Amino acid sequence: MTRTALHRLARRFAIGVIVAAGAVAGVAAAPAAALAPAPVAVRGDVDDFSFASYEGDFALGRDESGRALLTTTEAFVARFPQSDQNKGIVRAIPQSADGVDLHTEVVSVTNAAGEDVPYTVESDGGFLEVATGTDDYVHGDQSYVITYRQVDVVRAFADTDAEEFYWDGPGTGWEQPFESAVMRVHVPAELESALTGSAACYAGSQGSDSQCRIDARETDGETVFTTSSERLDAEQTVTVAVGFRNGTFTEPVRPITWPVFTIVPVVLLVVSLALLVVAIVARRLSVRDEKGRGTVIAEYSPSGAGLRMEADIVDRAGRYVPAAMIRLAVSRAARIIDRPEHKSFTLELVDPSRIPDEDKKLCARLFDGSRHVDLWRNDAELGSYLQGAPGRLRRAAEKAGLRVVRRVPRRGLLLGAAGAAAAGSILFVIIASQFYAVTDVAGLAVIVAVGSFIADVIITAKRSARTKRGAELREYVEGLKLYLTVAEEDRIRMLQSPTGAERIDAGDAGAVLVLYEKLLPYAVLWGVADSWARVLEQRYRVAGTGSDWFVTQAGVPLGSLVRGVSAFTITSGTATPWAQAASTSSSGGSTGGGFAGGGGGGGGGGGR
Repeated sequence: MTRTALHRLARRFAIGVIVAAGAVAGVAAAPAAALAPAPVAVRGDVDDFSFASYEGDFALGRDESGRALLTTTEAFVARFPQSDQNKGIVRAIPQSADGVDLHTEVVSVTNAAGEDVPYTVESDGGFLEVATGTDDYVHGDQSYVITYRQVDVVRAFADTDAEEFYWDGPGTGWEQPFESAVMRVHVPAELESALTGSAACYAGSQGSDSQCRIDARETDGETVFTTSSERLDAEQTVTVAVGFRNGTFTEPVRPITWPVFTIVPVVLLVVSLALLVVAIVARRLSVRDEKGRGTVIAEYSPSGAGLRMEADIVDRAGRYVPAAMIRLAVSRAARIIDRPEHKSFTLELVDPSRIPDEDKKLCARLFDGSRHVDLWRNDAELGSYLQGAPGRLRRAAEKAGLRVVRRVPRRGLLLGAAGAAAAGSILFVIIASQFYAVTDVAGLAVIVAVGSFIADVIITAKRSARTKRGAELREYVEGLKLYLTVAEEDRIRMLQSPTGAERIDAGDAGAVLVLYEKLLPYAVLWGVADSWARVLEQRYRVAGTGSDWFVTQAGVPLGSLVRGVSAFTITSGTATPWAQAASTSSSGGSTGGGFAGGGGGGGGGGGR
């Protein structure tokens, strides 16, 4: 939004305040029946008019030092209403381009006949505001010819390999439409030989790449580039770009090249990355796990620490509940019943005396006095309880000495420094933007600094690290996974090994089956339940028996059952966590790559 647009909003707000104040005063003096709004004679908004035409003549020149000079003459024909609404227009002229002071100087304001028009000039917010007229109202078509001078209006563009006069005509800061808008760029004879022959015209809203016609003609010792007459809606402009060979003009020193705007972003970038490295190193040194045995050996006998502790110690606490449900079934404390009409299952309590001690509290919440749990039903209270299970498991592991909470030393100092770098990079970009000096490195510095600060907060957070006992237990449980995933012949060899924790006769199909059922909850824990269910089905066939802990009337295979129950996860976005699984322009514009509003100059204005 341009400065003039803000001013128009401010004027409208002021009018609203005045009207509101008048209404309040009226209420104080009138009976309640008079509170209904009554028609009030008020003049229209000062911006409710249009322009019949705009003609901008931009005469380029060059002084003895090589600086680009510009004398602009803009002829506006405003079409005011016949009511007492307007006293003139306000022309807001930008005082800088890309951070370079244009040293704008108003020369005169006249009408079409050359007669002087009273005006005042005020500098506000980077614009030179020229307010025309007196306190007398004007009506109908009124002409205003504003002449002003500026310097350093040409800049070099790397993408076109040329210097360009890339300039906006009326600018996009007008709420009024223009029935006709024309721009003419006058190049004196002394500069004609420096022209590249490239010129372009754009018309439309800010950013529009819609091109208009531009013609070049030599006349009276100068070359004049004239655009086609364009009809403009509110907040639209005409933009021209005329190319000159590099070296034609002396380039002004732009703030974007100042050392402060090139060095500081690099420093902030390096500091932010350095602090991130410090945070990573500090975390690795201060909150890491203690070392265990250092080796993982295939195991087929549970550790004895309990499924709850084992689930947490391998960061699988979210799978503890489905694993515990399978354990209830294979231990014959419960059985799982296929419910094809719901495409789900029911967990039925069979023998409470077989419930493992560590699962009793969970079962109390699952069954809640009943003997059945339907896995497809919603239960918000139970879902909330189960969502808190990982946190309870973590605290239990800490209480058991398997984990300990560790913190990064001097975390506050580190985060303070990282936060200062992030805030400093943002503040720097805000300041640099006032000088049009925001470089790519400055933008990157903001992204890196803010991202690094967020990363530092996460990285240096306190952590529940594994103690030596915890690390050894993790290796043991990882050994169970290794046993679950090796080839069957390797598993048989381990069962017969004299070094095994619990030597089992591989020829005893019943004993092997009992072991494989005991390991099914760990298959759920490790996410390999589907493949282990196939192994278990094969063992049932070898043993010549079936599963008495799984009842199905629809012939659902064991793999579908295990897959369905193991898909049970604890999520925070649902009333219940049941999972059913029975079925599965920094560039130039003279060569045509520019856009409307992409040049210097322009600005806007309105009525007064």
